[in-house]
Amino acid sequence: MLFLIAKTQRIIFAFLELLQSYMIVVLREHFLKVLVFRVVVPEPVFCVRRRSKIRNLNLRFEPAHYLHLTVDYLPTLRMKGLNSFQRGVLYMPTLRDVLKDKLSEPELKLVPTAFDIIGGRDKSVAIIEFPDELVKHEREIAEAIMRLHKSVKSVLKKASPRTGIHRLREYKLIAGDENTEVLHIESGCRFKLDPQRTYFSQRESAERLRIVEKVKPGETVMVFFAGAGPFAILAAKKTKAERVIGIEINPDAISYFRENVKLNKLQNVEVVEGDVRERASTYYDQCDRVLMPLPERAVEYVDEAIKCTKKGGIIHLYCFAKEEEVDDIEGKIAAAARDLGRDAKFLGHELVLPWGPRIWKMRVDVKLTS
Repeated sequence: MLFLIAKTQRIIFAFLELLQSYMIVVLREHFLKVLVFRVVVPEPVFCVRRRSKIRNLNLRFEPAHYLHLTVDYLPTLRMKGLNSFQRGVLYMPTLRDVLKDKLSEPELKLVPTAFDIIGGRDKSVAIIEFPDELVKHEREIAEAIMRLHKSVKSVLKKASPRTGIHRLREYKLIAGDENTEVLHIESGCRFKLDPQRTYFSQRESAERLRIVEKVKPGETVMVFFAGAGPFAILAAKKTKAERVIGIEINPDAISYFRENVKLNKLQNVEVVEGDVRERASTYYDQCDRVLMPLPERAVEYVDEAIKCTKKGGIIHLYCFAKEEEVDDIEGKIAAAARDLGRDAKFLGHELVLPWGPRIWKMRVDVKLTS
């Protein structure tokens, strides 16, 4: 245990020297010493987790010049120089904390507890959905987000649902820079994009990694509705896929897709501009795996996916549905396969993200056995 603690401390020291940080306090629990640091950084950049006698020790360097420290098994803490303490937790202010002097109690309860932040440490964009009751406080809330998250340079309000073939929604700039183009880093890959011009969701990062884990060496991977390229680029960079193809109809998304291929120095990605129905025929019976990340309408294009997929290949189709509706979706896929003289074996489904009351964004996995 002591070896693990010493090793952890060495890692922390090396990292903090790089950040030119400084120590403010030493916590003592019996014979065990744990070093805690105050770090001046614009964004959360580091997390150490160790399971030992101190069970869960999480060190997170957060914005606002504070250290977030969660300790489950340190019954006695002697602290100096810490601004707040609550049941073993050095408390980080939330958006509601920042707004408590500006909004009434009922209004505070309506402040969103979650919102999207797309971008990096130098520049990012926050995307938030406001309830009607808070419309008059939009500016104050947006400015509070920018104070809490120093990297956020623009705050956008969702002004419509996603519509049209480009899957875009309208946004209203509430505060900050009108230029909302950012460089987003995910799983070691870089994505340049503007959320107002191309679809991108950082909430799907875990799902993209789940797909990457399924890709086998030598595969040809097709991505319908590829957007700025997140699925395609991760598949190309994080696996030994021989060839990755992405088809996208939005010209702005295609422009970012091509730039992102260059940013990530990839040679095995083909960027195809146009409608899936018009461009997929070039790749019939060539693909080991086809991704269909357009949950609103992917079922309408499943015939094109089947035609692109080799015998033994797999289709990952995304949809919005209740769990009890999965059989209906599988029935539509099976019918489309039969019409094309193919046999489909269903490998299961994965609940990706909650989308509404009992409605999920889910993935249905299908293997074409003939």
